[in-house]
Amino acid sequence: MRCFALLGLALTCLPLTAAAVAPREPTRIAPGPGCLDARGLRDMNQTDADSVTVLAADYQPWRVRFQSACPGVDDAAEAVLEAPSGWACGGPDEQVRVDGRLCPIASVARIDAREFAAQAKLSDARTLKTLPTVQVAATSETRSRFGASPAYCFSTRALRSWSEDPKGIKVETNPKRSGGNRYYRVELGTYCPEVSNAPEISFRSGFGNGLICGNPGDRMMASQAMPGDLRRQSNPRNYLGCAVMAVYPIR
Repeated sequence: MRCFALLGLALTCLPLTAAAVAPREPTRIAPGPGCLDARGLRDMNQTDADSVTVLAADYQPWRVRFQSACPGVDDAAEAVLEAPSGWACGGPDEQVRVDGRLCPIASVARIDAREFAAQAKLSDARTLKTLPTVQVAATSETRSRFGASPAYCFSTRALRSWSEDPKGIKVETNPKRSGGNRYYRVELGTYCPEVSNAPEISFRSGFGNGLICGNPGDRMMASQAMPGDLRRQSNPRNYLGCAVMAVYPIR
């Protein structure tokens, strides 16, 4: 009798468990290979009046070109990409609404992470504004005057590991502190053998804010030399590390 009672209880609970499982949303299928999913865009930047670069929900970067000049996207209070069925393919009825203005789209195309990072950095630098001089009696927080975005920066505090591959330096960061990005590519200004052979490396921020963005003064340093390595003694430049020229997330 006890076994039947337990079986009945299990059967009674089964419909409740099944009902609690939410149906899975169907996978969205693009109408064509060159179509941008306009839903859930993560970022939009403008460096020229003829186009914008956007970051899709899946972190794929794109360039959207307009049929005619459409300035002021970065300065707008609202900029929304509108497209039939949520897909932008460069067809009719696709546009970016900029504070009520409509900017028809001419084409969309995929770009790489390096190009998107460069455009985001230029966009942030262009939109930085200098505030009038003020007198501050006390402050609890020091803010950097320079733009910083996970699209082209990572924090030295979020660094977990690093490695080399055929394309250069690859660093791993804490994605929770890097805008969801786990890996970044770091491009150096010159070949850096002393860093390549170092057991440990570190990064030095040129602006002193703990962010590595490829800004002037950002450098990759060898934390300690290999045993018997005389290159630091023979070449004083090695004490300075190697200049970081570009940073961008990779997957």
